[in-house]
Amino acid sequence: HEDSALAVHECFVQIEKDIDRTFDTPVGDSKKRQFENVLKRIANHFPKMGYTQGINFLVSYFIVIGYS
Repeated sequence: HEDSALAVHECFVQIEKDIDRTFDTPVGDSKKRQFENVLKRIANHFPKMGYTQGINFLVSYFIVIGYS
């Protein structure tokens, strides 16, 4: 799943765990990959913040309604 352009951030393991937990209804694999990529890019863009509680729900909302 990992995009080679991304630096490996320590929170990536948690992001990968939260993918299925965030979507309580079935979504396609492409949406899950988008979700994972956006979260990892946010973590890399804001390394001091990383992956924080609640960001997954904000990102999932935008992914589900059609933003990429």
